[in-house]
Amino acid sequence: MLADIAGQCDGIRCDMAMLMTNQVFARTWGGRTGPAPDAEFWPAVLGALRARHPETVMIAEAYWDMEWVLQQQGFNFCYGKRLYDRIIGQDASTVRDHLHADLSYQSRLVRFLENHDEPRIASCLPADAERAAAVAIATLPGATLWHEGQFEGRRVRPPVFLSRRPDEAPDLELAGWYHRLLAAVDSHQVRAGGWRLRQASGWPDNQSCANLVAWSWAGNHNGDRHLVVINLSGQPAQARIPLDWPDLPGRSWRLTDILGPSVFKRDGGELASPGLFVDLGPWQFPPARPAVTDHGRGMALDLGQDGGAVPGAAGDFGGGTPEFSVGHVDVLGQCHDRLPAHPPHRVAVLGHDGNLSRWRVAAPRGACGSVQA
Repeated sequence: MLADIAGQCDGIRCDMAMLMTNQVFARTWGGRTGPAPDAEFWPAVLGALRARHPETVMIAEAYWDMEWVLQQQGFNFCYGKRLYDRIIGQDASTVRDHLHADLSYQSRLVRFLENHDEPRIASCLPADAERAAAVAIATLPGATLWHEGQFEGRRVRPPVFLSRRPDEAPDLELAGWYHRLLAAVDSHQVRAGGWRLRQASGWPDNQSCANLVAWSWAGNHNGDRHLVVINLSGQPAQARIPLDWPDLPGRSWRLTDILGPSVFKRDGGELASPGLFVDLGPWQFPPARPAVTDHGRGMALDLGQDGGAVPGAAGDFGGGTPEFSVGHVDVLGQCHDRLPAHPPHRVAVLGHDGNLSRWRVAAPRGACGSVQA
């Protein structure tokens, strides 16, 4: 059956995939099913599938810290539920701890703020906190999943078995912000090159830096570098963030907010040590202050040598509101080498109820497509 579906779609999501591992199966049934098989289920199944459809993207819904195991058993991506839980918990330190994991593991996680099994993010976090969290999801390694209705601020999560739901007035301002965020991340190739978690340091009498998370991307084909700094708390936070790129000292640099018009000029030696100074408000950031952006966006900054070309802000994420039955998986970056070079791209979603739902996958070269599987 999987091979037949793979002949029609570019990717398949397998519901509760960890239940079929020998470890979880034995724990679930307590030995009532006899001795465990000599071989695991998924490597045999996925091995046969790959022989016929080597480019099929396999996504595992995974819980109980089974993501690494399922990655090793052949899945391209696994749900990143642990990061979701920590973001919802509004604890920056646990988010930062999670991001210390090996990059090869993180690059194969699906990042999300909601899906058809989780509450709507608009019902879980304040508006500014949601935007700060969305910046994190959009700029971390891995695949990103944006649920249908998330952009418009829907608050009601109907069961997937229902074909109806209550009317909710769309939050058009929020939808426009989400579209601009994704357009900026895509057009500036923020997630290209090498990713690094950055350390935010404070002072003996001010440890509000613990509320910040920061990371950078460097080395895309244009040589661009991007820095993301987010205050994941409801309190103000200040910090220094050292940047160890060797060409920083000895020259002046411009830092351009790719989500807005702000441009900051900084000395390269100061950026290297003691580091970029940031002063960020709770969730949202006051406008027109050095190294600060406004309205809950975090900082996503291009670094360009003063006097050189620095890309401007991207335009709107065109095409209107995307129509999806359940959600879409945006597989920018790591997954592109597994997808055909032409749209449309189709992804089937296998749920425990056997339904197939429509998803969207971002194609290489920026094209997108969606169909009902």
